Amino acid sequence: GYDVSSEFSLTLDKRADYFGIASGYRVGFNYEQSVDQLGSDFKYWYGTFTAERYLRFGKQQKQNLVIKTKGMYGHDIPFQQEFQSGGTTMRGYKNSQFRGDFRVASNLEYSVPMFTIAGVSFRGLGFWDSAYTAFLNDEHNTDTRNYLPGAGITGLAPWKNSVGAGIRLYMKQIVIPLLGVDVGWGLERGGYEIYMAIGLTD
Repeated sequence: GYDVSSEFSLTLDKRADYFGIASGYRVGFNYEQSVDQLGSDFKYWYGTFTAERYLRFGKQQKQNLVIKTKGMYGHDIPFQQEFQSGGTTMRGYKNSQFRGDFRVASNLEYSVPMFTIAGVSFRGLGFWDSAYTAFLNDEHNTDTRNYLPGAGITGLAPWKNSVGAGIRLYMKQIVIPLLGVDVGWGLERGGYEIYMAIGLTD
């Protein structure tokens, strides 16, 4: 069907980034709603709130602590708008392994400098990812959520966590990392995943 919607977004971004080390903060709010008057076949709305904090520590302040939190809630959202967890959003699980109309997530990441070769900086990091993803408001789609095992489970079961480590390569002339490699261990599943990306962004 046709998905026609309007979106409102408000963001305050006070971050600064240099050679892979960030400081400052960012907060944002986003609201999206379907527009029936323009022919949308879906009737839904959802809101998202994001807060991030970037702190520098250590000698010459080259160690970096990044704290990210996000809350998302929607009403009767269609498949293409469902909130997802897994992959680079929660390392240690398959990409988009968990879906829902409610999601609360947090990420804690601490990185330190390793060495620099020919202007390319290598940084090591450790992380903890946590997310609760579930269908809490699914009154019109109860019978259609069977594409994932346990899609209707609530309580504490949808809360997943992972820990791991990774490496980033930076150049002074480029803000985003050239290359990122992470290995995440899913605590509840007892397994790991490896992620590699060129030009990792938020």
